[in-house]
Amino acid sequence: MSLGFPRLARAGAAAGVAVACLALNAAPTSAATNSVRSQQWWLQALHVTQAWHSTRGSGVTVAVLDTGVYPNQADLRGAVATGPDYTHSGRVHGGEFWGTHGTAIASLIAGRGHGASAAAGIMGVAPAASILAVRATLEGDDPLLSDANVAAGLPDAIARGIRYAVNHHATVIDLPLDPITVPGSAGVGGSNAEKAAVAYALAHHVVLVAPAGDEGAGADPVNFPASYEGVISVGAFDSQFTKASFSSRQPYVTLTAAGVGVIAANGPTGYAQLNSTAAASAVVAGVVALIRAQFPALTPAQVTKALTDSARFTHPGGQQNGSGAGTVDAARALAAAARMAEAVPSAGSSPVAGAPGAQPPSAPAVHTSSNLSRTLLIDIGIGVVIFLLLAVPILTYGLRRRRRRP
Repeated sequence: MSLGFPRLARAGAAAGVAVACLALNAAPTSAATNSVRSQQWWLQALHVTQAWHSTRGSGVTVAVLDTGVYPNQADLRGAVATGPDYTHSGRVHGGEFWGTHGTAIASLIAGRGHGASAAAGIMGVAPAASILAVRATLEGDDPLLSDANVAAGLPDAIARGIRYAVNHHATVIDLPLDPITVPGSAGVGGSNAEKAAVAYALAHHVVLVAPAGDEGAGADPVNFPASYEGVISVGAFDSQFTKASFSSRQPYVTLTAAGVGVIAANGPTGYAQLNSTAAASAVVAGVVALIRAQFPALTPAQVTKALTDSARFTHPGGQQNGSGAGTVDAARALAAAARMAEAVPSAGSSPVAGAPGAQPPSAPAVHTSSNLSRTLLIDIGIGVVIFLLLAVPILTYGLRRRRRRP
C-alpha cells in the first residue's frame, strides 16, 4: 500500500537510499580479503595500492627468466605466455624440479587473484600486466646444479633468455639469482654472452631487474646478472623495513624492497613464504611495469632514476652497505616518472612520453586513503542536504493536500 507520497517524494527517498549505500560502501571491506591477501603487507607499505589509482600495468609484458611458470595457477590464469627452456636440463613441466620458484615470482609481479571479485589468492604489484615465462635457470634444490656440464651453461641460458624476451616484445625483464656463486665452480662469474645480452636489452629500451644476492651474511660474492651495469639490482628488507641479514652488502645494489616473509604462489597449487632478494626483485619489477604502462617512452636509465629519486628511508652509507638509494615506493616512483615525462623536450628532440607531438601525460593521481574518505564524506553530506531540500517541501505539500480532502 502506498503511503501517499507524490512521485517526487519517492524519488527523494530513493536518493536518500543511494546516499546511505554510498556511506556503507565507504567502509573497509576487510571481510572480503582472504588470509593470503591479508599477508601481502607490502602492497600497503610500499604504496602500491595508491599507485593503482593511476595504473595496474595494462599493456606491459614482463619476462620472468626463472625455472618456468605454471600458467594455470589460480592467480595467473590468462596472464602467462610460455617461451622456451634454455637450460637443456631435461626437467619437464610438472616435475619435481620445475616451475616452483618461477611461479612464485610471476605471482608477485602479475598475480590477479581469483574467486569472487578476485578477492582470494595473490594480487601482484602489476595485476594487469602479462607474463612471458622463459626457463633459464634451475630450482635452488635441484641436484643438477652440482653437474658441472649443466651449471656451466646457465649464464648462457640466461643470455639466450634475455634476447628471446627482447625479441618477443617484453619491456621489463625480471632476471634470476646467480645460479653459481662458489669460486672456481663451472658457471661462476657470469659470461661474455650474458653481459652482451644485457647490453642488447638496454639498447632496445628494455628495463632489467635482478636480485642482488642472498649470501650477505656469508662470503657475499658478486652476483650475476645483478652486478652488470644498467641492471636494477634489488636488496631485501622485512615488514619493519629492516634489511635482511642475507641480503647482499655489495655496492652495486640499486635499492631495496620487500623480501622477507613475502607470501607467493607455491607451484601450481598452494602458497608459501619467500625470504629472498628474488622476491624483492619481483616487487620492483612490478613497480617498473606500472611505470612502463603509464610512461612507455622513458628509457631504462630514466626508469631507474625515477625509482632511486623517489626512494624512502635513504641511508648516508647506503651505496656502500647494500641499501642502495633506499626503499622503493610505488606511488612516489610514478610521481617521479610523471615529472620526467612532463619535462619540456629540447629543440629537435622527441617528447619523452606518448605519441610524436603529443603532450606528456599529467602526473598520476595518487590518492591517500584519508583524502578518499574526506571526499566521500563531503559527497555524502551534499547528498543528504539535497535529499532534505527535496523531501521537506514535497512532504509538506502532500500533507496539506491530504488535509484538504473531505
